[in-house]
Amino acid sequence: MATGMAMSEVIDRAPKFVLNTSFLIASALLLPAVSGASQSTEFQHQIVLEDGHPVALPAETRALRQAEYQAETDLPGAIDALSRAVGPDSSAVLDFALGRMLARAGNIEGAIASMQQAGKKAPRYAKLWRTLGLVYSENGRYSQALDAFANLLSMDPHDIDALSLSGRTHSLAGAHDSAQRAFREALRFAPADSAVRMDLVRSLFAQGSYSAARVELEVVRKAEGSSTQLRLLDAQIALKDGNIDSAEASLSVLLDAPAVSLPSAWPETCFTLAWMLLEAPSGRRAPKRAAPWMRRAAEGNLPAGQSEYGKMLLRGDGVAADPEHGAAWIERAAQSGLPSAISNLGLLHMRGEGVTQDSRRAADLFRAAAEAGEPEACLRLGFLYSTGNGVDADDTLARTWWARGARAGHAPCAEQLASLRAPRAR
Repeated sequence: MATGMAMSEVIDRAPKFVLNTSFLIASALLLPAVSGASQSTEFQHQIVLEDGHPVALPAETRALRQAEYQAETDLPGAIDALSRAVGPDSSAVLDFALGRMLARAGNIEGAIASMQQAGKKAPRYAKLWRTLGLVYSENGRYSQALDAFANLLSMDPHDIDALSLSGRTHSLAGAHDSAQRAFREALRFAPADSAVRMDLVRSLFAQGSYSAARVELEVVRKAEGSSTQLRLLDAQIALKDGNIDSAEASLSVLLDAPAVSLPSAWPETCFTLAWMLLEAPSGRRAPKRAAPWMRRAAEGNLPAGQSEYGKMLLRGDGVAADPEHGAAWIERAAQSGLPSAISNLGLLHMRGEGVTQDSRRAADLFRAAAEAGEPEACLRLGFLYSTGNGVDADDTLARTWWARGARAGHAPCAEQLASLRAPRAR
């Protein structure tokens, strides 16, 4: 374990997890689901505007309803019917509705093209630009999303929703300075909007501006009290600052809460706290304090948490030793595809620790982990080939696997490879 190590180094040594700072943008793509059949309709070729927003003509309204009815049981047929109805002289409402149907069907390029056509017919169609911006953003096309939200802001510079969406999109693109300007502009018009302020906190956190994030978080706390999300963010900031005690105090209230009621970042946060308690400098290592947090990370289906908690149970590190349950947790992590857990499960089968001793099974697991890029598995598989344990002895394959691990920067593999190349003493 780490001794005499700076807290920042401890964090850097932890498995690389990104705490959940992404911004979930709600989709506005689905048409109402109703049932029925499509019928052809003649259209009046003109666009009616009401306060700058397009309004479907009566005949178009009938066609829309027919398409919506059909979409519940036959989405491709509804799209085909609506596509025939859309034309240069039809209203923007039809193009927009077709775009939403296409997005629902997963045809993103078709959806975008249809919505763009609606925008040409009705440039001040606010609902259209909002939805188009969301489609762009959810598909990683952040520059185009920002252009769509800029159209909204050109109609109303005080549009809090448009400013917030713009800020979230900047955050997703990693442009946190621009995101924070958008969030602060929204807060200038709506200072009591805690949702926008929490978006600002997340952006500051993702940027590494922890002190500023804490200041904004305190504003939300004073306005609304300590919610689950707020406690989690507070703990994440404390962990980034290396303040383990503060993080643990923030999270302790949530320790016994049902997992389904907790945010998605909960398992990663528990893991980070447990890891820091385990890897703390000499004299501060606290496995008993770490154990319940690692258990919650494991129960939250975080593979690294399952693997580490399994190792704690195997060693009796902070918990009562329980090899069978420890092996079961490592197996769950291996089933998720975590290469280090696959390799460790192979080691358990080699030793018969918590599982049945089975050298062939161990060799299969080492091979799977090595092929997935786990260098420690390359070392172990090489040893099996060099000794003929669980596989047919093959010095060439032993050398191949050690060379593969050495190329990945694994020093023990490089040492084994060098020992094979060294001249034999006479």
